[in-house]
Amino acid sequence: MQTIRPKEIETKKLFQSRLESEHEASSHVPIHNRLHAPTLSELMDKRKAAKSTQDIERLAREYGIESTKLESLSRFITSPSVHSGTAQRTVEKDGEETFTMTVRYNFISL
Repeated sequence: MQTIRPKEIETKKLFQSRLESEHEASSHVPIHNRLHAPTLSELMDKRKAAKSTQDIERLAREYGIESTKLESLSRFITSPSVHSGTAQRTVEKDGEETFTMTVRYNFISL
């Protein structure tokens, strides 16, 4: 009979994932079809402005991913757009500033 330790397996996977992520971050060579969250958000923002399939293919090449992957991602992921003129600045009594603005999500499919 084999003893199963799910938490131990889960912990090993977590450490392995972190190690791979650190290796990617320290590497100067981008990994094909892999993007960090801020880069993905930037790509999705630029994709909103794409007018044609050629624009999307150019973006995909620029970011090192396949255009089919970009299309697949765009069906499930988007980035918010800020409505112009809705930003409100509030200064609290202690001097802390907060900015509030209305955003909208656009689901684009070409």
